[in-house]
Amino acid sequence: MDTCRMVQHGFWTGEINMNDETLNFSGKNSLGTRDRSWGVRPVGAYDSQPTVPMGLPQFYWLWNPAHFDDFTTQFHFVDNVEGEIINGHSIWQSKKNKEVENFKNLSKKVTYKEGSRRVDLLEITAEDSNSEVINLSVTPKKRIFMCGLGYMHQEWGHGHFKGEDEKTYDTYDLNEDPHDPPFLHIQSISDITLKRGSKSFEGIGVLEELILGPHKPSGFKDLFDR
Repeated sequence: MDTCRMVQHGFWTGEINMNDETLNFSGKNSLGTRDRSWGVRPVGAYDSQPTVPMGLPQFYWLWNPAHFDDFTTQFHFVDNVEGEIINGHSIWQSKKNKEVENFKNLSKKVTYKEGSRRVDLLEITAEDSNSEVINLSVTPKKRIFMCGLGYMHQEWGHGHFKGEDEKTYDTYDLNEDPHDPPFLHIQSISDITLKRGSKSFEGIGVLEELILGPHKPSGFKDLFDR
C-alpha cells in the first residue's frame, strides 16, 4: 500500500460562508494543518462483491500533527490486532530549519474514556538520533465527526456523483457521541505537552482516531465493542 503522506502546517487566511454566517480566519491567529492522505481510497459506489477471504475488519489508526511556537511535529500509528505497530512515523521540523528530523523507537500508551473507544490521553515516547528521549502527551478536547467530510457518510461519501452543483450540509450535536459506524472516525483539537531532555513545550494539535475491530492491548475483541 502507498503510505506516502504529505503534511503542511501553517497559518491560514480566508473565510467560510454557510447559512448567511461567515467565519473569518486572520492568519497569525488561525493555525491549521492540511495533508495529502496515504493509500488508495474508494471512489464512488462500492464493489458489490464480498471481500475474499471473509474476515472481521480491523483497523487501528491514530494521527497527531501539532504546532508549537518554534517547531511542528507529526506522529502516527497503525496497529495490527496484537497491538504491534505495522506502520508508524514521528518527525520534528523547526521553523528555522527546513530539514526534517526523524525519531526512532516509537511507542505509545493509550488511556480510553470509560466505556468507549475514545482516547482520553495519548502518551507517546520516541528517541532522536542521539538517543535522547522525547515524551509527548496528547489530551483531546473538542471533537468533530469525520462523516461530515464524507468518511463513511451513507449519502455523501467520497466520490459519489450527486449532479451538477449539488450541495448539502449536516448538523451534529457535538455534546452527543454516538458510536455507530459513521461516527467512529473523529478528529479532536488537543492540548499537547512535549518534553525533550530538560525542556518542556506546550502546543496545540489534532488527534485523529479510527479504531475498528479487535486490538488486544486495548481489550477490544469485536468490531465495535467498548
